[in-house]
Amino acid sequence: MRAEWEFRKTRANVLVELCREVNLKFPRRLAMRMPTDTPQLLQRALHRIRDEINRMTQRLQRSGLMKTANERAEDGLMDDAQQYFAWSMDVMYKSDIEMSDDDDNE
Repeated sequence: MRAEWEFRKTRANVLVELCREVNLKFPRRLAMRMPTDTPQLLQRALHRIRDEINRMTQRLQRSGLMKTANERAEDGLMDDAQQYFAWSMDVMYKSDIEMSDDDDNE
C-alpha cells in the first residue's frame, strides 16, 4: 500500500500541474494532508487520493473535448463540434464543484 501511495502522490502532483496549465480547477487535495501512519489511515488516504485523481482526469478530458469542439466549430465542422460538445457534457466527464476550491488553486 505504501508504494501505491507514493505512486498516487506523484500522479496527483502531475495532474495538478496539467490542470494549472489549462487553467482548470482541481480538488482541494485533502488526501495529501491526511495522516498515513497506520494501515487504516493509509487506506482512507488512498481512497481519497484515488477520487481526487479521477476528478482531475475527468476535468482534463472534458477540457480536451471542449477545446476540440471549439476548434471544429471554428473550422466549420459543426456536426463534429456538436458531437464533441455532447461528449463534453456527458455525466462521465462532469466535474464536482464541491471538491474544488479557488483558494487552493493559486
